[in-house]
Amino acid sequence: MPPGTAFPMSRVPDWVLFESRNDSASAAVLRSQLENEGVATRVEIHGVPGLSTFNVLVPAAMLHRARRNFQHQPCSDAELEFLATSLPFDGPADE
Repeated sequence: MPPGTAFPMSRVPDWVLFESRNDSASAAVLRSQLENEGVATRVEIHGVPGLSTFNVLVPAAMLHRARRNFQHQPCSDAELEFLATSLPFDGPADE
């Protein structure tokens, strides 16, 4: 399903929590990654400004697909160094 595609009124999905984030930027990145993989998303904000949780929701029928397509891979030391310093990074090391 292309990003931004709405479900027909006769098929309103049951939304389930995929993952929570503590800031809007990382929730937006996660949402974009999921939508690029064809998974519809919605973000719900809970809390007060400065103390909010951003819940990224997916349709229950797409939860398995979201999990399969979006598996967390820990950052390597080189990736973390690049993020912290902006020094050149050649990509993940082959193991």
